[in-house]
Amino acid sequence: MIRRSFLASTGVLAALCVSGCLESDVRAPGNGDETQSDDDANSSGDDDPQEDMYPLIEPDPLDGIDPLAYDVSITSEATTDSPLTIDVALTNTGEETITYGERRDAMFWTAGGDDDFSLYPKGSVEDQYEYDDVWWLPDGFATTMDYQTATIEPGATHTETLALLHGPVDDTEELRALPPSLDFGVEFGYSADEDDTMPNGTDVSWGFHLRLGEE
Repeated sequence: MIRRSFLASTGVLAALCVSGCLESDVRAPGNGDETQSDDDANSSGDDDPQEDMYPLIEPDPLDGIDPLAYDVSITSEATTDSPLTIDVALTNTGEETITYGERRDAMFWTAGGDDDFSLYPKGSVEDQYEYDDVWWLPDGFATTMDYQTATIEPGATHTETLALLHGPVDDTEELRALPPSLDFGVEFGYSADEDDTMPNGTDVSWGFHLRLGEE
């Protein structure tokens, strides 16, 4: 499996889109006298080999979050056996220990792409979601109301695997197909000051654009 990922921090912005394995024709060695057919000539034009490679992720860093950096990767595409899953990794690239919160917000728990589709921690919902032409949560997802923080050491990375799911509906006929694209964003705070008590600290917003097809 080849991963599609991006890494973003202050002043650094990269978007990588990679598809699954692409089969290519293997041609026997020729003598150099082969003629090119009309079909071959037409297919060797201006087609962009990356044009139809979906899904892909594009960063949307609303704020610089240095010395923190996100790396978001599509780990599996949606099939009839499993939903689309994404790994969100948050790395401390600095030299000081950082505390951030709210922890679940920073890791994109229940981040909504629109009114129907959101990201959910896969380990917490994998026994609950179902497939009816689209992956969804029949009973919804509830979290506790406490404010959670996490501490991340220099060079360390915190990772969360998330599933893209449709929210609950009264009737399966109300389920929508996945749209061509979804935007996900979070707000959280962080601090390297040991005397700071979260939610004090630096407030930041960060997000990404998930393209699932032609818009």
